[in-house]
Amino acid sequence: MDQVKHILVVAAGLTPAIITETLQFLLYCNPGGKLTFTHLSQNPTVKLRIDDIYIITTSLGKAKIVNDLLENGKFYKFCEEFGIDWLNLDKSNIIVLKNKNGSELDDIKTIEDNLSASDQILNFLREMTEDRNSVIHCSIAGGRKSMDIYFAFGMQFYGRELDKMYHVLVNPPFDRPDFVDPSGNPFFYIPKKPVIFSNQKIRKLSMEAEIHLSEIPYIHLRQKLEKFIPEFFYKNKSYQDLVKIAQDEIDLLTLKPKIKLNFKETSIEVENLENVKLTPTEFFIYSYFALSKKLCKRKHKADEDCDRCFVSFEGKEQARFGASRVIKILQSKLLRAIGHSSREGRVIKEWIENGIPRQSLRDKISEVNLKIARTIPYRSVQEVIKISNIGRYKGKYGLKIEKDMIEIVD
Repeated sequence: MDQVKHILVVAAGLTPAIITETLQFLLYCNPGGKLTFTHLSQNPTVKLRIDDIYIITTSLGKAKIVNDLLENGKFYKFCEEFGIDWLNLDKSNIIVLKNKNGSELDDIKTIEDNLSASDQILNFLREMTEDRNSVIHCSIAGGRKSMDIYFAFGMQFYGRELDKMYHVLVNPPFDRPDFVDPSGNPFFYIPKKPVIFSNQKIRKLSMEAEIHLSEIPYIHLRQKLEKFIPEFFYKNKSYQDLVKIAQDEIDLLTLKPKIKLNFKETSIEVENLENVKLTPTEFFIYSYFALSKKLCKRKHKADEDCDRCFVSFEGKEQARFGASRVIKILQSKLLRAIGHSSREGRVIKEWIENGIPRQSLRDKISEVNLKIARTIPYRSVQEVIKISNIGRYKGKYGLKIEKDMIEIVD
């Protein structure tokens, strides 16, 4: 990798302090611990260099952030106090959520507002995670609860192995908006030199403040989604669309796909889904591998590299099927169904007797898999019923479906 950029993404509402609190913690402490005055009193070393900050908020949240952190200078004062000269924050770093008409949202209250916010948050995270030389640190301590939920879902969908999600807290009474310093500012970070904070009832030194940041574990779905459901990475997919796609795939996990080989129709009948219609020669190729899996008597996992389930043609320019029980079934059922003297029947007989050129075999397998992909909408089903190419030199072919899920239509 080139130089890795660490990017802080904050879901913020009307409490800009979570931005500086999260930033200070990540710079000087390890997630899961607590940041105290002791960590900061003497020239602390930076544990994690944050290179960029992006804040997702509403128009009211932006106004509050601009006033408290930029115009009042709290962010710049923090950077100056701790010698952070590489990090910048201005209005361009603040992203305001919009409604369906493109107007900025001052709050997220209606169903329409939530739908608009969810779409923008997920598309933002999708775009941010496209950069392979970045690591996302996502803080979900601020804003409406629905914003935090959308960020959590987005991280599950798009988060990579090194991307993190956090929640930040400050010990009472430093978390109270009326607990202020002599200038009337609430708590934003732990200063190097002690400052008195107070309200009408309590008075404390800033050195008593503690910032707690917890890393929130989440399920990393990205690798599976990239492999089986590439629609998740299309631009401008709505949150509702993505949830429906994911739910459909999850529902299918509880229903193991079952296929039936229909020799009369030369089609693959996929239970509860549309049949995949093949030409007789395509059906011969598919059935050969399906029956090789079904007739294997060994006990192992469905996708295990078994030399009976996955037939090897490695190093052979002319693939020969040989005299086997599989071929006998195909001769008795398929050739009888399509006719021994038909054009495709004669082609199949030629393959059985003399073999098939390896390139022709590859072409037929590609045609079969393309028809499966066009007919069956679910990637998880496609993956187990298609003809897979495995082995060290990618010369072994077979189906990953469990053999008990393969039947023959009489």
